[in-house]
Amino acid sequence: MMLLDCWWVIVLASLFGGYAFVFWFVRRVNEWYYVWRVGKLQHPLPPGDLGWPLFGNMPSFLNAFKSDPDSFLHHLVSRYGRRGMYRTHLFGKPSIIVCSAETCRKVLTDDEQLKLGYPASTMALSGKRSFHGISNVEHKRLRRLTTAPITGHEALSTYIGLIENVAVNLLEDLSIMDTPCEFLTEMRKFAFKVITTIFMGSHAHCVDLPLLDNLYTHLIQGMKSLPINLPGFAFYKALKARKKLMKLLQGLVDQKRRTNNIKTKTKKDMMDLLMEVKDEDGRKLEDEDIIDLILIFLLAGHESSAHGILWTIIYITENPHVFQRAKKEQEEILERRPSTQKGLNLKEIKQMEYLSKVIDEMLRRTSISFANFRQAKVDVNINGYTIPKGWKVLVWNRGVHMDPETYHNPKEYDPSRWENHTARAGSFLPFGLGSRFCPGSDLAKLEITIFLHHFLLNYRRVNEWYYVSRLGKLKYPVPPGDLGWPFLGNMLTFFKAFKSDPDSFLHNLISRHGKTGMYRAFLFGCPSIIVCSPDTCRKILGDDEQLKLGYPASAMALAGKRSLHGLTNVEHKRIKRLATAPITGHEALSTYIGFTETIAVNLLEELSTMNTPCEFLNEMRKFAFEVFTTIFMGTDRERVDLGLVENLYAVFNRGMKTMAINLPGFSFYKALKARKKLTKLLQSVVDQKRELNKTRTKTKKDMMDLFMEVKDEDGRQLEDEDIIDLILVFLMAGHESSAHGILWTIIYVTENPHVFQRAKKEQEEILESRPSTQKGLSLKEIKQMGYLSKVIDETLRKTTISFANFREAKVDIHMNGYTIPKGWKVLVWARQVHMDPDIFQNPKEYDPSRWENHTTRAGTFFPFGYGSRFCPGSELAKLEICVFLHHFLLNYR
Repeated sequence: MMLLDCWWVIVLASLFGGYAFVFWFVRRVNEWYYVWRVGKLQHPLPPGDLGWPLFGNMPSFLNAFKSDPDSFLHHLVSRYGRRGMYRTHLFGKPSIIVCSAETCRKVLTDDEQLKLGYPASTMALSGKRSFHGISNVEHKRLRRLTTAPITGHEALSTYIGLIENVAVNLLEDLSIMDTPCEFLTEMRKFAFKVITTIFMGSHAHCVDLPLLDNLYTHLIQGMKSLPINLPGFAFYKALKARKKLMKLLQGLVDQKRRTNNIKTKTKKDMMDLLMEVKDEDGRKLEDEDIIDLILIFLLAGHESSAHGILWTIIYITENPHVFQRAKKEQEEILERRPSTQKGLNLKEIKQMEYLSKVIDEMLRRTSISFANFRQAKVDVNINGYTIPKGWKVLVWNRGVHMDPETYHNPKEYDPSRWENHTARAGSFLPFGLGSRFCPGSDLAKLEITIFLHHFLLNYRRVNEWYYVSRLGKLKYPVPPGDLGWPFLGNMLTFFKAFKSDPDSFLHNLISRHGKTGMYRAFLFGCPSIIVCSPDTCRKILGDDEQLKLGYPASAMALAGKRSLHGLTNVEHKRIKRLATAPITGHEALSTYIGFTETIAVNLLEELSTMNTPCEFLNEMRKFAFEVFTTIFMGTDRERVDLGLVENLYAVFNRGMKTMAINLPGFSFYKALKARKKLTKLLQSVVDQKRELNKTRTKTKKDMMDLFMEVKDEDGRQLEDEDIIDLILVFLMAGHESSAHGILWTIIYVTENPHVFQRAKKEQEEILESRPSTQKGLSLKEIKQMGYLSKVIDETLRKTTISFANFREAKVDIHMNGYTIPKGWKVLVWARQVHMDPDIFQNPKEYDPSRWENHTTRAGTFFPFGYGSRFCPGSELAKLEICVFLHHFLLNYR
């Protein structure tokens, strides 16, 4: 037996050792192959590693750019120190990354030892005669001939009117859209229309622009892929798209030549200029030159402007002080404009100094083009390292732009950093540097500037115009407030507030519009009215005639049609009457005290023996989940994979709090998939229970048994769909409220020792008066926990686990001199009522004694809602919290 045991140890050790050797060997293949071929060098290669055979470091590069784009370079810096140069293997080639300002300057300005070195897919798709595909000498000739019309503000001033017209039209189209759109797609359309009009002029209408746009989409996707020319791959589709684009543009060139021979044009577009221009030897551009140049100009202009506008809007909406300062600058320009002038001019654009800094900061922070690509023509020695001949050189723009030694707090979006700032050569290169500096940079910045000018002046009011103007003339006005940004509404400020100070969102409305108790906003994808005075809250929550439940689309879709969330008021009353009796009233709940106590004691014992820290909220979720699954499934819970159920519930719960975007990768999409799995799992439990209950007699029935047996006055039972949707929403609600309730009560009582001591003393007195024959808590003892009940109520007031209750107006509602329009959401802002100093003195202070001799006025305290939609599980949640805290207070010292 001993020999057998030794044999297994030897086998396992051999397998492990063999695996480690193979792993080490394979990981070194690229190093041996490429470094060995370089031979003996005067200076060493930069530090780094070349990754796996064939793949190199691409898997870790792509993984980094999915989450944190800076992490790839940070990993190299943390492993090898701050060297400014690192070797790697990217895009199928051994490469040197350079990321210090001075080294980047040297590389980008050295045309003698380095040439352009973009990935194979980019080179193949941009064309032999584009700026990407020609030698440095030929590049200088073509650049001299072709870039004058799009270089410098003076030359570009002729395009201001065109860009402005396209921008205004697009913003007007966006303002009247009924459905959300993908903003980047709209910005691509804007940039594409501008660039095609500049290049094709009046002939743009002769081209099928949607087809052209679609072909460009395939071309862009191919540029970012591996050059695999096989059906189904992006590069294969891109090559086919390029052929079609070449044919389409050749047809346009031929058409222009015929037209230009017949008539003389007073206003020439870029394509006309490219067809006429001659060098000093009288040579004109060939058609292949013209088409390849147009392809690459359209491609570059299409992407950089679109992404630039998108990211600037994201940053300025996340930083209201930047937005306000940029907007003020535009308003001042408008005020100075002569009454006879229509539209922007070059002089006004030059006056947009702060907006220019806003755009520069976006270009730094975003680095739309993360790197510039070069290739060594010879061995190049820089900073004591060698860049071997033939190796690629990646000038890592993003690394320079996010360098804390160059830019203080680089992750912070701060346009003021550009005031009195002189950029050191190589420290700011969004458009490259040297002879290959992007010739379209001025045009791109002009497009972004003009679009932002109109966005800043007008775009804030779009939601107001669209939603408020549609209401027509009202007897009473809608409450004060504003509806924020199109599509996003006020969600950005809402999320920002809840990350730091949850009360600041509403306090901002009150400070701007006064204490009216009702405000308009745009939240969770809908125009909404926030109500936050006790009397108004009571009226809203008690009105089932004019209002219905109105939770966000994600919550409604995930809760299910037959849950308490998804039913009409009439059907809700019937289902609630049938389903909630077993968890309503202390007498009914007394049957659950025993196993709730057992689960609490077991968990506290486990926590006391843990050697490592844990996330307490997760542990409380486990406790609440075990209690609820036991209540609902009883002994049959052992037949279910509870680990899977809990994991699915975590995904399901995250989806409830997100926008209802049903696309792969989004939380809502994952939550819908989790819901399907949960529904299938619970259906199998229901089916199994029905079969087992035919042959067994249970003396103690769980909630699922009761749901399956209960009948209304007409003898109707609950359908399986009713049962499953009810269990889903009960588990979710009970799972979260109890866990958060315990967590926050423990935080508050440990922060307030006098509260802790008084609550503990109460529990000790209950224990002392307990008969020696009694084991565990009883309902009578729980009713004696007068002070602990106040502690829990104070937690529920101060925390407000559910910050708001959601309703939707079925008709126009007149209340307090305002109108709540039909179809608008109504958010009963419980948090504001609970933190109102007119109701609760010193509301930010945690003081359970405030509940002594306190009579709660209707609408002033509703942690579990109010009216017919009052949470049926409130007493069960408070019971769980009481039982857990009883043992925590007694033993957790």
